[in-house]
Amino acid sequence: ILWYTPWRAHFTSLPLVPWTPWYKGTFLNSPFLWFQIVVWLVYLSILGTVDRKGADVLRKSSAEIDLQSLVNFLLGLFVGLVLARWWSMRTLFQRVMSHSVNTAQMVATYVRSPTAGGAAEKEVAELRCKVVRYLNLAPAIACQMFSNPGGKVNREPLAQLVTEEEWEVLKDHPAKFVVVYMWIASLVRWCAQKDILVSPKASLPLLQKNLSRMRGSFGDIGMYINAQIPLCYVHLLSIAIHMSLFVLANSLASVEFVQQYFTGARRFQLYFWPWFLSIMWTIAYWGLMLLQSLFENPFNYKSYGFPQEIYREQMWKLTNLMLEQSNQLPHQTPLGEAVAGSVDDLRHAISKLPPSLPVTKSWISTLEIQMEPLRILRYDSTRANMLSSTFFIPWTPWFKGTFLGTPHLWVLMIFWAVVLSWLGFSEDPVARTFRMPDPTDPSIPAAVQPIYSAAATTLSSNFSKFQKLAIFILGLYVSLTLARWWSMRDIYQGVCNRTKDLAVMVGAYLHAPDHEGGGDTKTVAHLRMKIV
Repeated sequence: ILWYTPWRAHFTSLPLVPWTPWYKGTFLNSPFLWFQIVVWLVYLSILGTVDRKGADVLRKSSAEIDLQSLVNFLLGLFVGLVLARWWSMRTLFQRVMSHSVNTAQMVATYVRSPTAGGAAEKEVAELRCKVVRYLNLAPAIACQMFSNPGGKVNREPLAQLVTEEEWEVLKDHPAKFVVVYMWIASLVRWCAQKDILVSPKASLPLLQKNLSRMRGSFGDIGMYINAQIPLCYVHLLSIAIHMSLFVLANSLASVEFVQQYFTGARRFQLYFWPWFLSIMWTIAYWGLMLLQSLFENPFNYKSYGFPQEIYREQMWKLTNLMLEQSNQLPHQTPLGEAVAGSVDDLRHAISKLPPSLPVTKSWISTLEIQMEPLRILRYDSTRANMLSSTFFIPWTPWFKGTFLGTPHLWVLMIFWAVVLSWLGFSEDPVARTFRMPDPTDPSIPAAVQPIYSAAATTLSSNFSKFQKLAIFILGLYVSLTLARWWSMRDIYQGVCNRTKDLAVMVGAYLHAPDHEGGGDTKTVAHLRMKIV
C-alpha cells in the first residue's frame, strides 16, 4: 500500500504528476475519469461555437437549472456509505489480527505439560506450534479467498503454513478458513481433556470465544464483499451526475459562446474559465464516484487496499516470539520459595520503582497506579475561544500546538498572496487572462456588455457552487480524520482503565492464606508488585 506523509500530500501537487508513485494510488489513475473529461470538453467546445437556435435555447435554459444541491445530497450519502463500508472491513480485519495474537498468547501461557521435562513436554511444545501455525494459516487463506475471483486459494504462498495432508483436506472445501478454526477448536478441546490446558474452566471459554470472534469477523468481511451498495441507488446517482454535468456544460457553453465578440486576452479568458470549471466539476463528481471501485474490495493487493502482508508478517513474528518465550517465562512457580526480608524491605523495593509509574499505598492493600503526567498542551477553553490572538504569536507555547506552526502553511500563504497581488494589480495580458470575468467591467463595449455580464455571472455562480462542493468534500475528510483520532484515543483510554482495574483486582484478590506473617505473605506481596 502507498504510505504517504499527510503534509506532503496536502501541500504539494505530486499526485498530479503521472510518473510519480503517488499517481497510482489516486482516482486520477482511472482511464474512465479522463475519458469523461475529454467527452465533456468536446461537448462544451462544440456547443460553445454553434450559432443555432436549438443550441442557444440549451445554453440559456440550462443557466436557470440547479441540480448541484440534489447531486451533492445524494453524493454525500453515497460517499458516507462507501467509507463506512471500507472502515467496517478494516475494523473487522484488525479484530481478527488482535484476537489471533491474544489466542497465541493464551496458548503459549495455558497449554503446558503436566510434567516437567521428558517427551510429554516436547509433544506439548509441538502442539503449541501447530496451534500458532493454524492461527496464521486461517487469515492467509481468508485474504486469498477475498482477493481472488470465486474465492480461489493458491497453495504456493501458504507452503510454510500448511502440510500436504492438511491441504488435501482443505483444497476442495468452500470455506477453508472455517475448517482451520475448527481444527484449532478441536486441539484446544483435546488439551482440556488431557489436562494439558491450565485452568480449563477459565481458559477454555476465553479461547472458544476468541475463535468464534475471528471466524465471525471473517464471515462479516465476506458478507461486505459479496453485498455491494444496491445498484438502484448507484444507478440513480450516476444518472443525476450525468444530467448535472450536462446542464453545467450547457451553462458554461453560454460563456464560451461570448468569446467570438472579443479578441486577444479577453477571448482566451472566456475560453479558459469554462474549460477549467468543466474539468473541476468532472474530477470532483467522478472522483467521488470512483471511490466505490477503489474501496470495494480492500483485499485485492492494490495500492489503495489493506497492507495485509505487513499485518500478517507482524502477526507471524509476534506469535512465534511468544512460542520462543513460552519456555522461558520468569518464575514459573513464583510461590515455590519464601522471600526473605521484612515488610520494610518490601516497601523500600516499591519506592525504587520508576517514578513515571509509582506504586503507592500499603503493600497489603489495593495497589494504585498514577499515570505519567501529560505532556500535551493544556489550555483554557474560554481563553482559546475568545482570545485567539495568542495563537498568532510565534514565541508562545500556544503557537506550537496549532496548525499555524506548520511551515508549509506559511509558504502557501505567501505564494498565493504573491499570485493574488500579481493577478489583481498587474496590467500584464497574461494576468488579465486568468482573472475571473467581472460583470461590471467598464472596459467592455456597451454593445456586448449585456451578454458579457450574463456570461460573467454564470461563471461566478458555477464557481460558487463548486466551492460548496469542495467544502463538502473537506467536511468528509475532516470527519474521518477526527473519527480516526478519537478511536485511537478511546482505545488508549480502554488500556489505561483496564490497567487500573487489573491493579485493583490484584490488590483485592491476590492474597496468601490467612496466617500470621511467614514467607508466603511476603512472596505474594512481591508477586503483586511484579504484576503491577
